[in-house]
Amino acid sequence: LDFRQESSITRPAVDELLKAAALPTQPAEARIDSIRRLLSRPPARRAESGALRQALGEFRALKEIQSDYGEEAAPRYVLSMTRSASDVWDVLLLGHQVGLVERKRGSLQSSFDVIPLFETLDDLAACPKLLDDLFSDPLYRRLVRFRHNFQEVMLGYSDSVKDGGYVAANWALFRAQKQLGQIADKHGVGLGLFHGK
Repeated sequence: LDFRQESSITRPAVDELLKAAALPTQPAEARIDSIRRLLSRPPARRAESGALRQALGEFRALKEIQSDYGEEAAPRYVLSMTRSASDVWDVLLLGHQVGLVERKRGSLQSSFDVIPLFETLDDLAACPKLLDDLFSDPLYRRLVRFRHNFQEVMLGYSDSVKDGGYVAANWALFRAQKQLGQIADKHGVGLGLFHGK
């Protein structure tokens, strides 16, 4: 099974976790630093609001599937409307809350892949820099190395066509694929492109 959720669901859930820990949620760089700090600690147990309960419920289901049937049964979490590197970090923190991301033998390890989904023309234009930012982060790079040094990215078609029409969308998709490949080569990471057709 692939799990799929939108960043508009994961972002407020992580906002709640960061605020409860008295850590900044903005700007994006400060948010990522806050998430890194929480990833270095055991998950804190706290009361969960509706937004956090919903988000963590999905991660708990993913964890249960992996526990019952093995990691291969549910290895992917596709994040729709990925707009920034912090959106990917949000997913990792939610996974950490339920034990899908944990520190073992002194290193942070994940039992699932976060797959950013880029859909709009703006997101397709911005995604190479976003991937470069992720791969340039030593902690994220270690997580990718643990996940077989492979990063999957999903490219959406419907939103980009709605944004700019068929020709503009296909040109943006072509350009994004080429640039994403160059970024992955630059960092020595295997890249898989998952086409949401």
